[in-house]
Amino acid sequence: MNLSIEHYIAPKTLGDLWAYLHQQDTPTGFLYGGLDLFPHTTQHTPPTTWIDLTRITELASIEEHEGHIAIGASTTYTSLCHTPLLQRHAHALVQAASCVQSWQMRNRITIGETIALASSEACILPALYALNASVKLEDGYKERTLPISEYLQMTERNPKEVLTAIILPKQAIHSVFLMRGLHNNLPMAKVSVAVSCIIQEGVYRQVRIALGAVSSKIIRAVTAEGLMEGQPITHLPLIDRAADEARRAARPSSDIYSNARFRKWIVGILTSRAFQMMIANAQTLVVSQDPETQTEDTEEPVSPHTQEETVTDTPKE
Repeated sequence: MNLSIEHYIAPKTLGDLWAYLHQQDTPTGFLYGGLDLFPHTTQHTPPTTWIDLTRITELASIEEHEGHIAIGASTTYTSLCHTPLLQRHAHALVQAASCVQSWQMRNRITIGETIALASSEACILPALYALNASVKLEDGYKERTLPISEYLQMTERNPKEVLTAIILPKQAIHSVFLMRGLHNNLPMAKVSVAVSCIIQEGVYRQVRIALGAVSSKIIRAVTAEGLMEGQPITHLPLIDRAADEARRAARPSSDIYSNARFRKWIVGILTSRAFQMMIANAQTLVVSQDPETQTEDTEEPVSPHTQEETVTDTPKE
């Protein structure tokens, strides 16, 4: 480990953060939770000054605005799981955050540090891609917004720029996240799939399919998306074709956890199930909005962990 922390700063407001950054000349690292510290241990010249952002209350909020939702970078997985606004408009993100079954870790891990780690195995990243998320960057003087895909592909970043929020479009969007996990207490997956779309008059619109842990970066299954776009949701055989295209888009490798053939196979299974669940959820929503059919719903949401466990003819993992 090559890490020497000479200065640790924990501002309590954004004003304090900008005041310190504007007078700081040495390389500075930002802590959105703690896990994001570890990649720096392998750097030859890691930052010696670290700023802990978790005490800034403005960065731990989830706010509804006209046309979008802003999630503070220090928002914990627990907050993601239990916010009704996200349950309505970003169901896939809620499912992805709930994959961490240890409440202690959900209380600690933040959305910002997961983005900072930039691992394609991270559960919430495919969900953010499918939900067309953007990130807000600020330096105290100005701010800008970038699509999350563009941000994660940046090779050079402004050292004074801080990731302050994740922006989600507020739309009548249906979304589902499914995964094959490494461990229930880790926010990482062997394979993950997130699917989203807008269903208008029984037709798929703005379809997005994101695949995690099947490449060094999150993959969009663009061909599969185009196949579903504009098609009726009643055309069920189309789901199998989209699943095949998603499988072709995957570029997995073999490691100690799983082999490439299994990962590619499970991508198709999860994609198919995600669309089936999304259609079922959409139809349930229509029924629940009918005053004549409204009943109290006490059933717990289906866990994204269990959807792949009953499949048959599974290739050797």
